[in-house]
Amino acid sequence: MERLAKTTLIRRNGQEVSASAALKEKVVMLYFSAEWCPPCRMFTPRLKQFYESVQANNINIEIVFVSSDNTEGDMMSYFEGEHGDYLAVKYSDPARQQLGQELGVRGIPALFVVNKLGAAVVDSNACRAAVASGKALDYVDDWRKAAGDWTALGGGQKLGGSSSASTRPKTREELRKARLEAMKRKKEAGDTIAGTKDQSQDESKNESRSSIPPLDKVELLSSMGFSVIQAKKALDATNHDFDTALEILLNQ
Repeated sequence: MERLAKTTLIRRNGQEVSASAALKEKVVMLYFSAEWCPPCRMFTPRLKQFYESVQANNINIEIVFVSSDNTEGDMMSYFEGEHGDYLAVKYSDPARQQLGQELGVRGIPALFVVNKLGAAVVDSNACRAAVASGKALDYVDDWRKAAGDWTALGGGQKLGGSSSASTRPKTREELRKARLEAMKRKKEAGDTIAGTKDQSQDESKNESRSSIPPLDKVELLSSMGFSVIQAKKALDATNHDFDTALEILLNQ
């Protein structure tokens, strides 16, 4: 991550650190936030809790706070008082604004997983939803693979999960059953998904494709053994047409 590697990073006590050394061999998340932003003030405690879990589990993730505060004093007060024990771009460093421009940040809070070139490989909506759910550790291996820092490409399991290629449904009938089972689990947990019925294979094609919210579609595909990254790519490629996304994943 060329620009970030040359950036001056600081800790909460103001100590400057080398970005190239601090971020070496780590999955890097950039967090754009500000003290004056109410949604940021609500999200930051969740991010802090996630980072504490990362540290407790010895997971190689580093978060870098990129401030949108009005003054350096505001930034440091916010950073020292409410953030986790991660890093921040120094307020006077030009990269503080350049990073946001390069990633197309239009609003805050924004949270990205970036690769070594500084490109976003997991978008802000997906990152924030994972952290807000309290289950972000389940997504870590997918983030590693997306960032190109996962050392065992093609294998492994999600932290907190057990999905693998061998557990994926192999036929449309198995896929239909897996989908219905996933929906049943969500309904039993209190997350009702409209339009869920135990139908035949032909009838299942006629389900209302708009009845499942986008995040639920990703969760359902993940529960069937596909990774979050695979699910998002398939849904994006089909304009969130769930059945077509299933066909794409089944035939990969």
